[in-house]
Amino acid sequence: MIGNGLYSGDYGIELIYSTVEIQKLATRLSLSSAISYSQFDSRYLQDMEPVSEQAIRDGSEAVFAVYNDKSSKNTTWNSTVSSITHIPQLGFTVNLSMDISLLQTRETPASDNRAIGYYTRDMTFIAIAADQRSDPAYSYLKRDLEVNLKDKLPFIYSALNVSIAKEIKKIFD
Repeated sequence: MIGNGLYSGDYGIELIYSTVEIQKLATRLSLSSAISYSQFDSRYLQDMEPVSEQAIRDGSEAVFAVYNDKSSKNTTWNSTVSSITHIPQLGFTVNLSMDISLLQTRETPASDNRAIGYYTRDMTFIAIAADQRSDPAYSYLKRDLEVNLKDKLPFIYSALNVSIAKEIKKIFD
């Protein structure tokens, strides 16, 4: 059977505000802010990893553990503040913009750490029922992904961009 086992969903909203030109400064200001939420899940893909040599020496029935492929939820919130100033006497346009990253998170469910089954020495697949996956008898099959369960950018960062453009005037006779 062939099927598309990938699922992704993206949701977001963006708000934009621009002022009318401030005549005395020949400047226009704008502010935009966008927040988005996305989910990714590879429903039918599976990961297979060898069981530790120590577990095999200790008599483990499993030689390869099988896991659901990773899924994740991401949230981002970015804003931009910008101004465009025209200096007609010099023929310049100055653009200032600041991109601000306010929030970035990634969440991976703890269930991705637990094996959904395993292969024995004779390559027979043994499925582990969903309600038994956290059983201590299968703890040696647990992946060490706990450090990645929740990632959050620990600070707000920004980037300032400046661009200056010169008008080119041509006089035609």
